[in-house]
Amino acid sequence: MSQKKTTSRRSWAAIKRVRADSKERPEAYREAKEAFALAERVRDAREFRGITQAELSARIGSEHPAIARLAGGGGITPSFDSVRRIAAVLGLELVTELRARRAA
Repeated sequence: MSQKKTTSRRSWAAIKRVRADSKERPEAYREAKEAFALAERVRDAREFRGITQAELSARIGSEHPAIARLAGGGGITPSFDSVRRIAAVLGLELVTELRARRAA
């Protein structure tokens, strides 16, 4: 008779406990927060001006799915040039700043 081989699987709770202590977690949360904030600003400005995602895509020369993923907050990381074009279409000034990170 053959023996059935079982694989050891961790529960989701166990995985979350391990990941909670990972060094990458704070950085991932920071990146997700930045992506969400950018998406929210773009979405608010686009809706205020009555521009659809498809219209914004066409105006910046991009594919509609890329704008839809951006609107979702974190699906993609747009290039600096793309953000510049989005800002121009939405009549916004793109302001960038490099500064020291705050201590955790």
